[in-house]
Amino acid sequence: MWVWHGCAVPPTETQTASTRPRGRPPKHGPAQEARLLSEAALILNQNGASSLALAELAERLGLSRNTLYHYCRDAQDLVFRCFVQSCEATQQAIDAAACLPTGAADRLSGFVLRRLGADGPPLAALYDVDWLPDPGRAHIRRLEAEMVDGLADLIATGIGQGEFRPCDARLAARCLLGVIAWVTTSESWLGDGGPESARPQLAEAILDFFLDGLAPASSARPLPVAPDVQSLFVRSTRPLVSADLNAAKVEFLLAEASRLFNRRGVDGVRIDDIAAVVGATKGTLYYHFSDKADIVARSYERAFDIFETIMSAGIDLGTDGLSRALLVIHLNLQAQAGPLSPLAPQPGLPRVHEPLRVRLRQRAAGLRRAAIHNLVQGIEDGSCRPHDAAMIAEASAGLFLWLPRWYQPGDPLGPRDLADAVCDLAAFGLRRRNV
Repeated sequence: MWVWHGCAVPPTETQTASTRPRGRPPKHGPAQEARLLSEAALILNQNGASSLALAELAERLGLSRNTLYHYCRDAQDLVFRCFVQSCEATQQAIDAAACLPTGAADRLSGFVLRRLGADGPPLAALYDVDWLPDPGRAHIRRLEAEMVDGLADLIATGIGQGEFRPCDARLAARCLLGVIAWVTTSESWLGDGGPESARPQLAEAILDFFLDGLAPASSARPLPVAPDVQSLFVRSTRPLVSADLNAAKVEFLLAEASRLFNRRGVDGVRIDDIAAVVGATKGTLYYHFSDKADIVARSYERAFDIFETIMSAGIDLGTDGLSRALLVIHLNLQAQAGPLSPLAPQPGLPRVHEPLRVRLRQRAAGLRRAAIHNLVQGIEDGSCRPHDAAMIAEASAGLFLWLPRWYQPGDPLGPRDLADAVCDLAAFGLRRRNV
């Protein structure tokens, strides 16, 4: 077995004795290694796995490239180690919280504050796990599953003790981990105003959101009934009009590509993978798109068309700030769990060509402003309890943007039931209410 960062991983055929990490000389110690992993995690969260070039990383750190080889074999090795560090830190935060001799809410607070605390190192979000070859990829998937199990147990204990409301503990755990993953990477989409610049405040807002929800403590009103998200995008195709048929084909290809990108990360998907899923040749894809970058760019434009349509529908259909916020979340959950599958914002935006990158950031900022407005309006009209609207508007997007990472067609919870369950959590939180 080959031991990497405390984790036993079977060596692949290419990991021969000559290519395995060399012994670390005394002058290269843990502090240098921690600095390397932190810088690499920041690059992963902003640019994605394929952008991690050792020569550029060495230059950023003021090190020689040879020095980096004392800590990693190659870029894939370093990405693997960043993911392992992230999983281990999250698991340690869960384990430490579970040992607290306090109530369920305090234990959950302990986890979130430790995981997002200001003193912790930057940790890589697990977006591009499929970019890694096996056995590293499978190893990270096992660690990720253990994290979900551990956090679900923490929440289930609170339910069993009567401090938390009865709910699907695994679903709540996945929602919380999804929010953490999203806020870890959202700054590249939102600029300097993103929540990554205020992690302690962000952690407190996330805790407030998950423990007590958006609705006032005395509220027990039913959730707003959302329409089927597909009804917002119905359009007729004229079978004898070639332009309509071509547009329908491109829509299908972009939806399927987006679904793959959402599940496996943009860097974890190749043109061959898209062709295999849609049952087409690579030549068919190249007829409609110039290359993978073109597919990604057009998928993002399609996604923001969907996001903006959903935001407008939620605002139009809602009767107050809370119902508008919940309708937007519900419709986005349906979209991610169903056939629409808009491409979720993820690492790699800086690699998109500049005119589109600027436009996507502007559209992301516009959606965030609209989400904040809904929550502020809810506070003003009394449908929402007081909360940090700016932080929660941003963090709550993680409820649906991380969904494709774990939700599979055929899940016992269909898209509407899933959206109902998550919106119930968003409205009323985990803490048991006395109403």
